[in-house]
Amino acid sequence: MDKSSERFKYFEYEITGNDRDIDDREHITEEIRAILVKTFEKLQRNKNGVIKELNELIEKYPQIPQFKNQLFNAYTQRGNLKMAHEVNALTLKQHPDYLFAKLNLAADYLAKEEYEKVPELLGPMMEIKALYPDRDIFHLNEVTSFYKIAIHYFLAIENIKAAETRLEILENLPRDLTTDVSDLALRVLSVGMAKNWEMEGLKNTRSKQSITKSVIEPTTQLPVFHHPEIEKLYHYDLWIDHDILKEILALPKETLLSDLHKIIYDGIARFDNIANAELDDDEICFPLHALFLIGEIGDERSLPVVLDMLRQKPECLEFYFGDHITETIWEIILKVGFQKINLLEQFILEGNYYEYARSAVTSAMIQIALHFPDKKEEIINWYKSSLQFFLENKDNDSLIDTGFISSMISDLVDLRVPELESLLEELYRENLIEEYYVGTLEDIKHELRFGMVSPSHKKEICSIFDRYDYILTDWVSYKVDDELDEDDFDDDLEDDLDVGDWDDEGDTVRGVTKPIVRLEPKIGRNDPCSCGSGKKYKKCHGK
Repeated sequence: MDKSSERFKYFEYEITGNDRDIDDREHITEEIRAILVKTFEKLQRNKNGVIKELNELIEKYPQIPQFKNQLFNAYTQRGNLKMAHEVNALTLKQHPDYLFAKLNLAADYLAKEEYEKVPELLGPMMEIKALYPDRDIFHLNEVTSFYKIAIHYFLAIENIKAAETRLEILENLPRDLTTDVSDLALRVLSVGMAKNWEMEGLKNTRSKQSITKSVIEPTTQLPVFHHPEIEKLYHYDLWIDHDILKEILALPKETLLSDLHKIIYDGIARFDNIANAELDDDEICFPLHALFLIGEIGDERSLPVVLDMLRQKPECLEFYFGDHITETIWEIILKVGFQKINLLEQFILEGNYYEYARSAVTSAMIQIALHFPDKKEEIINWYKSSLQFFLENKDNDSLIDTGFISSMISDLVDLRVPELESLLEELYRENLIEEYYVGTLEDIKHELRFGMVSPSHKKEICSIFDRYDYILTDWVSYKVDDELDEDDFDDDLEDDLDVGDWDDEGDTVRGVTKPIVRLEPKIGRNDPCSCGSGKKYKKCHGK
C-alpha cells in the first residue's frame, strides 16, 4: 500500500497525505487537478502570462478556490500586494470556509500587529477541528499550514506554552506520512524554542520604516530616447538575446548613457502605475537590464543614478529586482563606484533607506577592498568614521537601524581588522548591534583576530554576458524544466497542496495552491531564514 495514501488518526480527526481523500469535498476532478499542477509549475518558474491564464480559469471554474489562491500568490510574487489583497478578499467572500484564504488574511493581521483579529478569524481555540467541527479528515498541508499560523500568533502574543503545544502536533506527525515535517518542525522549533533568547536579543532592536527620496515626478508617459533600440529592453526578460545587448552597447556612449539613465528614472516615475498593471516578466525587467548595461559600461557618472534607484521604497526595489538586491547589485555599484567611495559613504549616512539597498552598497565596499588592495585602508577608515558617526547619533531614529549596522559588522569581519575592537565594544555597549544576528562581542573579536579569510569572500566580477548566463543556468528560479537536476531539489517527494510559505520579511503567508506531488526547492540564499529573524537567509544563518 502506498504510504502516501495512509491516514493518521489524531485527536478527533484524521490527517491524510492523499489528495483523493479531499478532492470530492473540494470539487476537484482529475482534469482540474492536472490544470492545477500545470499552473503551479508556471508560478514556480515565474512564467509569463500566468496571471491572465489564472483569470481565465477562475472564470471557467468559479467553484474552485485554488485558482484564486494561485492568483493571490502570482500578485504577491510580483509585489502587487493591493491586487493580492483584493483577490484574497474576493476568495473569502465567495468561499467563506476556504482555509487558505483565512490563513492569508490571518497572516496579514499578524503583519499589521492586529493580533486580536486572528482568533476572531481562526477561532478562539486556535484548533483546526474546532474551526471545522463537521469535518473528520484534513489534508496534511491544511494541518501544517494552520498550526504554523497558530504558532506565529502565539509567539506574537508571547504565549510560548500554547505555541509549544501546536509545535508538538506537528512533531508527532508520522514520518512515513510526510517527508517535510522534519524541516517544518525545525523551522518552527527555531522560532518557538529559541523565542526567549531571541526576544532578549531583539528587545533593543531599532528599525524605523525606510525613508524614500523623491528624485523624479511620477508620470504615466514613457521617456523619449535618443536610440529606438533602447525600447527593446522593455520587451524582454533575462532570456534576452545577447546580440540585442551587443547592439545596444555598440551605440554612442554619451547618448547611450543618457538613455539608460532615463530607463532607471522611468522605472521610478512609473512604478505605481506599473505595479498595479497585470504585466509579465518581459515587461518589468527593463530597470534590471539598464543596471547591468550601466555596469558593463562602467562610467562613474552613472553612480548617482544607481544610488537614486536604491533610495526608493522597499516595494519598488523588491518588485523590480527581488533577489538581485543582495546577489548582483553590488557588482554594478563596484563597477561604477570604485573611484567614488565618497558618494557611497554619503549614501550610507544620509538616511535610513531600505536595509538591503544599504547592504548592497556596503557589500560593494567590501568587494572593492578585496579586489583593489590599494583601497582597503581607505574603506577601513570609512568603516571607522561611519560606525563612529552612528555612535554619535545613537538617539537619531531616522539614521539608526540596528539590523543594518549588524550587517555592516558581519561584512566587516571579512576584512579581518582587529584594530576596530574598541569601537565594536562601544557599539555593543550602546545596544546598536543585534547579538542574535552576528554573535556575541567575544565571537566577533575572535573572528577579527583569528578567523580565516575564505576565497569565497572575494566574489567574481563578470562581464554582462557571463552574468546573464550565470543567472539563467545557476539560479533555480530561472532554470527551465528540462535543465533542473537533482541538486536543485530535495530528494524526497511530498504530497503538498496549498502550503503557506512565509515571505522575505517573515510576515506574509503565501498560500500557494501546489500540486499533489512536487519537489521542494532547498532553502535559497534569499529565502527567509529559518531562525525567525525576518532576515534573508544570506544575511543571517546562511553566511
